[in-house]
Amino acid sequence: MFSVKEVATAFNAAAKALGVDGRELDVLLASLISLSEEELAFFPIGANNKAIIQFVRSLSKSKGAAAGLGKESAPGAGGGGGYSSLKATRMMKALHSMQELPGPGEVLKLDVSFLLHPEYDSVFVRECYPRLFDALVRHPKPRKYIVTGTPGIGVTWFSYYLLARLVNSTAPPPFIVWEHMTKPGMAWCYTHKTREVVIGERTSFDDELDNPATWYIADGVPPQLDCLARIVLLTPPERKIFKLDELLACRSLLYGTVDEALVKELYRHYGGVANFVLRSPEQKPDEGLDDLLEVLRDAVAGCNAAQMRSSIGSISTGPEANHSLLHIVADETFRMQHLVFASQWVADEFAKKAMKSDELRELISLLSSASGPVRSSLYQAIMHAALPEGGSFTVAPIDGETLERRGKEEVRVLGRGAITKAFKDLQKAATEHVYNRPLSPTFTTVDAFERGEKTCDFFQVTVGSSKELESLELDSLLNDVQLPEGVTPRLHFVVPKDRYANFKLKAGKKNWPPKPQSPAFRMKLYIMKGVYARLQVCARSLHAGCPMAGGGRRLWL
Repeated sequence: MFSVKEVATAFNAAAKALGVDGRELDVLLASLISLSEEELAFFPIGANNKAIIQFVRSLSKSKGAAAGLGKESAPGAGGGGGYSSLKATRMMKALHSMQELPGPGEVLKLDVSFLLHPEYDSVFVRECYPRLFDALVRHPKPRKYIVTGTPGIGVTWFSYYLLARLVNSTAPPPFIVWEHMTKPGMAWCYTHKTREVVIGERTSFDDELDNPATWYIADGVPPQLDCLARIVLLTPPERKIFKLDELLACRSLLYGTVDEALVKELYRHYGGVANFVLRSPEQKPDEGLDDLLEVLRDAVAGCNAAQMRSSIGSISTGPEANHSLLHIVADETFRMQHLVFASQWVADEFAKKAMKSDELRELISLLSSASGPVRSSLYQAIMHAALPEGGSFTVAPIDGETLERRGKEEVRVLGRGAITKAFKDLQKAATEHVYNRPLSPTFTTVDAFERGEKTCDFFQVTVGSSKELESLELDSLLNDVQLPEGVTPRLHFVVPKDRYANFKLKAGKKNWPPKPQSPAFRMKLYIMKGVYARLQVCARSLHAGCPMAGGGRRLWL
């Protein structure tokens, strides 16, 4: 059986070669895109152009006759001036016949394929879908809505859930008109009274769009604004990005062929974008992690500090590739709250590239102007490049019981040239003169540590104004690292210069101060002034052989 893409390619080539005029082309295209799977099997791919056009013309006439319509005009019976769409009708009838709508974390499954995704018949219902639907129907009078956000997290998939909720509501709309960017100028119109869908030029449905009870969904195309219908524009830069547990649940239900470990690795790099973390590895089962990360590495390589500043200032007008690097985070009312780097890995790679490309000054300027999570991730990236290079840093010693500053400031001299490695198992990471960073993005106790001959320095980089300490967490950390006798653990809270003077450590809700017999009692505490102005471009941690440098293709566990 041929795919819709193969059929469309052959038809467009034939129509262009024979000079089919625009009006007839729209009619034939409307018939072509409504082909069932059985009809696709009979499409004459490989035949001459004339045979292909004759086949589609015959198909168009037969579909019009089957619907009880005239041979030549073949208007749709469902409303407007369109043509019957059997595939869309089957989908809408399947959505309407659902006995029970799935809840968050469940699967919306049909016995037919989705209109715009013929290879799929199921969609994972995210936790935010019901709340987003409620936000769209909250006001009784029609309003204009834009559902937007990070590309690749599934705007169109939400539209299927939206259609299911609408046709199964207590007062379903009399008409639902929707259009998609893959069919410019065309639209589908569902009539609830007949349960039929017709497709035609968007202007064919002006009467339906002037009905205030109509729902009008525009997916990736500018909607017709001079109408009375309730407009929902679905467009890149959607809703909340996926959390890891959502992606893992979705994998177990719909993407069982994708290895869970691979999903976690892709999430560590791409962040919560289902298109890259689930769909891409499913469609490319022969590709490994390196190949699947190529899109992200290309995006990092093609973005400089000036472009990043521009994207942060206006994400909707930035280059498409930058949406792989920056994600939109919405609040509980689905209004844009802030931007974040796709992952800490992206922030690290972007910072290292900027420093290697003689953009250090621009990078520091970007950091100075950034705020919120973007500033936090960028500051972490820069400091984790600076700390392995060593040098002298100002630190303030902290009393382990009161968590107040004690005594005079000290100068902490860190050894130069430590190699950076990522760790998964703390017990295997305590090698001398290696700057260790956790592989897991959810590892929260420390950001990095480096063991010396007599000391082991732990680092937590933050742009916050305070930090809570829990002795049980520090006990667990030191038990896992298993430092030899005579090696003193030192925990440094690395903060920007403007935070250093007023940064506070606070006791957690319980278990502080640590008991004398506990491992945490040995930990020496410091606040470090994280100065990066003298950071050098030529750093050993950035050389080509470093496993965390350049493309980052190898991870050392």
